[in-house]
Amino acid sequence: MKKIAVLIDFTSICDKALEFAGKIAAQAGSVLVLVHVADFGSETEADSLNEKLQNLHAKAPAGVTIIDHVGYGSFFSVIPTVISDLGVDLVVVPTHGKIGIMQNLLGANILKLVKTLPVPSLVVQADSVYSASSFGSLLFPVGPHKHFEVKYKQTANFAKVFDSNVVVYTVRNDIRGISDQIRRNINDSIEYFDAAGVKFEEVSEDPKGFSAGYAKHILSYAKAHNIGTICIMPVISEDNDYIGNADKENILLNSSKLPVLCTNS
Repeated sequence: MKKIAVLIDFTSICDKALEFAGKIAAQAGSVLVLVHVADFGSETEADSLNEKLQNLHAKAPAGVTIIDHVGYGSFFSVIPTVISDLGVDLVVVPTHGKIGIMQNLLGANILKLVKTLPVPSLVVQADSVYSASSFGSLLFPVGPHKHFEVKYKQTANFAKVFDSNVVVYTVRNDIRGISDQIRRNINDSIEYFDAAGVKFEEVSEDPKGFSAGYAKHILSYAKAHNIGTICIMPVISEDNDYIGNADKENILLNSSKLPVLCTNS
């Protein structure tokens, strides 16, 4: 990873995102880009925003090269283009969780955001805690997505930076067991991790209790086994469209405050 971006809105949670982004940049030897998007701006306002971004430099690890970028326009419309134009390899995204009735009715903005990003993202919450083990183990749930190579390739790139152990995880369906598509995705992932020199293990569990989706099982396993980070594809598969978005939101906003790596093409 040559360049890592972190989204900044100057609220307190940005310190948390900057902490994670700085640690990753230091480990990977990456340039760190502080990105802020404003609705509009005059030259005076631009100078003020750049000064605020400069003041954040001291919170990054020593030795990390930092550049600032201020974009203008509607955030959700502008940010995918900004990230693409910057040529970054990863975006660290802070989330405030669900705020207000509209988000609770229509879905968390964080899920909408990560779906639009053209590169993988790491979502962190205000109470997420960075430690030496944060990226030591990556929980890698396997789903029936048709283009699953996006997930295992981007996860492998991240894992190699931290010498992570990837847990290739599946919950067997009560009736169908493991589908042919999921089995292909498991085999392809294992083959790729092995060829890339990424440490991995395969875990397949029977469901513990009823759940409409898989988030409950994934989060339960993560908590019981001290997983550092969960890896997901924010897009939903055709086989899981009835509950997929809610499942993704539950993982992104997990009560254990684990960071979530979202893989995107």
